[in-house]
Amino acid sequence: MKARIGGRTTLESLPAGLRGAAEKSAQHLAEERWAEIQSDVSRRFLCTMALALNDVYGFGTARIQRVIDAMSEIAIGYSDDSYTPSEKREGTKDLKRMADIMQEEMEKRGLFV
Repeated sequence: MKARIGGRTTLESLPAGLRGAAEKSAQHLAEERWAEIQSDVSRRFLCTMALALNDVYGFGTARIQRVIDAMSEIAIGYSDDSYTPSEKREGTKDLKRMADIMQEEMEKRGLFV
């Protein structure tokens, strides 16, 4: 006997219990993919910065490593400052808030062009 599957299964056509599980699974997959994208963008930015520091100022391995370490400390500090522990991280809203705080600091230092 052949099994027949009729129609197209949509999220709305699933029973409530399965719908919740499917939504959680989709959210988890989206979060994993977003983490991969962030990692790729971060690596690309750090490589670009390292190459520019080497090309423009002749920075070697030790200096570039010190810059990357300092950038990591700064980013972690601003990330911690951009939301309180009781707040849920909100993805792009957190990134914008962190960028705004960092831009304000650059303006205070007279570094923003």
